[in-house]
Amino acid sequence: AAYSYKLWLQDQPAPLVVLLPGLGGHWASRGTAGLAEPLYQAGFSVAALSSAFNWDFVKNASTMVVPGYTPQDARDVYNVLQHVVADIAKKYGAQRVSDVRLCGFSLGGLHAVFLADLDARERRLNFTRVVAINPPVNLFYCLNTLDYFYSTWTNWPAAELEQRKNAAIKFYHAVMDSGTDLTATNLALPVTGEEAQFAIGYTFRRTLSETIKAIRERATFGILETPLGYTTRFLEKEIERYSYGNYVQTFLKAAYSNEWGRVFTLTNVNLQASLPAVQTTLRSNAKLTVLHNIDDFLLSEYDWRWLRAVLGDKLLLFNCGGHLGNLYRPDYQQCLVDVLSGRRPTLSTISYAQAVSMLKPLAPVP
Repeated sequence: AAYSYKLWLQDQPAPLVVLLPGLGGHWASRGTAGLAEPLYQAGFSVAALSSAFNWDFVKNASTMVVPGYTPQDARDVYNVLQHVVADIAKKYGAQRVSDVRLCGFSLGGLHAVFLADLDARERRLNFTRVVAINPPVNLFYCLNTLDYFYSTWTNWPAAELEQRKNAAIKFYHAVMDSGTDLTATNLALPVTGEEAQFAIGYTFRRTLSETIKAIRERATFGILETPLGYTTRFLEKEIERYSYGNYVQTFLKAAYSNEWGRVFTLTNVNLQASLPAVQTTLRSNAKLTVLHNIDDFLLSEYDWRWLRAVLGDKLLLFNCGGHLGNLYRPDYQQCLVDVLSGRRPTLSTISYAQAVSMLKPLAPVP
């Protein structure tokens, strides 16, 4: 099937940086373009792909149809990436790409590490450098956190429910439509912390719905009850009931239980789909750098300490930014340019001792 991507190509031969977006991200999104532009201005060519969890990728490139199992998703991305590099060479000449570098953020960061592991063994692309920005350590912990954020509304008083949900959703759409960076413009958030959590959960629940619809176009697995041919409204109402936890227990389980030929367990899947599965690459691959923030809400205290113990100097840690909250900052973008260029960043990071003094255990997700 045809697979699309976005390319920013330098006029002269240059390193090609491949961008892998976060959960459900598309190559045409503002976030992806916003990261591509400073890299292009710094002299890199840039190719942006859609997330393996995006409907576009599911329809056109996913071999197992159901995304969420990182080793297979990374394999699919690796195959697509080889086609992209070959396509660029065919259209513009092989000399236009001097070497290939990889940068992924959030789920794309997790995939980037798995790709580094894969490429170290197969050497089909020979990545010169690999940068993972805010990669989740424990994949299912992150998905459970997104479910928890979405469920925030269940604690709101009935009289305020619709008003607060609407306010959060309106805020989300306003930011998405205008591209407004609230932090950069020093605007006060027009929503409470709980409403902001719901907005995050709502965003990713929409992503999940689009992914399930794309899966349904390729395979049914006998899970959804809405018959084929019914109006989209009936199907969407059924899909709305699915959380990420439900998705793992139904679609992912249906896709991989037969593939593995053994009992599907969440513990086993999560161990193979999370960062500890590629711990050897994290420890030993000199091409790899991980950028992370001490206050990333998708990391538990254990996850953060594990990262520091495994990565050592390959972990560049920042004292703020939450999850991807500092990608807009010019100094952070310059830091990324430096790392992809093989230089130590000028943006100061915090030491292990400083981080320990700041660290506050994150509340467990119910």
